[in-house]
Amino acid sequence: MLFISSVKKNKKFVVYNLVAYAIIVFNIISSLYAVRENLSLLHKDLYSVWVLIFATINILGIFHFGFNSVAIFKYNEYKKDNNLTTFFSSNFAIAFYQSLIVCCVVVVLYNFSHVIISDSKYVPVFNNLLLLALPGVIFSAFSSYLEAILYYNFKFVFHRNILELLRIGILNLMFVVGLNCYEDVRILPIIYSIVALISFSYTLYKYLNQEKITLKLSKVESSYVVKNMHDGFSFWILSVSSYVITQTDVFFISMIKSDISLVTMYSQSFRLQDIVLKFIKKIAEIKAPKTLSLYNSGNHSAVVDIYKKLLKINLLLSTIAFLGISFLGKYVLEIWLNKTIIFDQTLIVVLSLICITGSIHWVLWNFCNLTGLQKKVRNIVVIEILSNLILSYILLKNFGLVGLGIASIISNSITIIYIYSLFAKYTRNHLGEPTNMIEN
Repeated sequence: MLFISSVKKNKKFVVYNLVAYAIIVFNIISSLYAVRENLSLLHKDLYSVWVLIFATINILGIFHFGFNSVAIFKYNEYKKDNNLTTFFSSNFAIAFYQSLIVCCVVVVLYNFSHVIISDSKYVPVFNNLLLLALPGVIFSAFSSYLEAILYYNFKFVFHRNILELLRIGILNLMFVVGLNCYEDVRILPIIYSIVALISFSYTLYKYLNQEKITLKLSKVESSYVVKNMHDGFSFWILSVSSYVITQTDVFFISMIKSDISLVTMYSQSFRLQDIVLKFIKKIAEIKAPKTLSLYNSGNHSAVVDIYKKLLKINLLLSTIAFLGISFLGKYVLEIWLNKTIIFDQTLIVVLSLICITGSIHWVLWNFCNLTGLQKKVRNIVVIEILSNLILSYILLKNFGLVGLGIASIISNSITIIYIYSLFAKYTRNHLGEPTNMIEN
């Protein structure tokens, strides 16, 4: 009876979770299917180049500079003052400049791709794929502002779910169809850019159903840009750390190791814990809009209660996942890929530990972002980023691919310890306050 009562009380949250997890399951199945099919069509070396391109696409996301995170806090203020024209004009101007920066970075990467890929015969392939993926990166930059507002300010949870379905599940199925039809790796970034355009169009349509967007060059406020550059820096540093931890490993392998196929082996070894973390992270992500509402209303005690529960749940689930992957991961991967890749058991175990550090890191990272503590974390995050890069280089040379996993765990733990101390202090400061939980 208690369980039924709890479900009825949190009906929306339960529905959100069920839909979100159904989409995650579909996305995972389509991803696994796509990897196996695409790997058989491209073989390990060429597929490794595509892995590098996709990692590059993700890393280019750091050039949002935290502006879209700041936008969710500024939106209500500008809306209240009937000044959304200034808000959107300024933010879209920022997105335009971000896109110019991305283009410049792509030009640099294009000219120095021989440094990224030690095997020179794959350098032209990398360059072609990079240019074809650039439109998708730019569409994503403009879309990110509207997506953040729809999710955090309008609480369009289902919109986020549809975008995930499109960008992961459907995208992967389109990759398989595209490769089977054209048998050319260049079709992959073209499909990625098309899906990014569709995502942007859908997001714009959803927002325009709520409010009109008016853009005027005369309404672009330089003071808005300058102030938010300062405010967004802390959000940006926090997000950079996650990009560095999850995306840079494959580049170290490509630059240092002569066998580019190791990129594929490492990325697929990483995949199991990545799949698990998608499930675990979704719990904190779904709670984010509610947490922001509680924090904005001054209900700090309720915020503490939510994150205490999230930490316990994440620790339990990630520990179970670590044990499961450690014992079964190697066999699952080799059966799934028909033994086209022979995996290293030690590497599987080390990477599975990231289930634990990654899930706790994610909860605490969300806590800082939604409670205004991100400014206190930026210095330690810089240390995390630098330590990860330095340790990755040193440990890869001395311990091989296992060293990359160890570097990620060590650098992740630095930030976890520090942010947890901030959470403990926040908890003590709001101990004993009345909790007034608002419904989803």
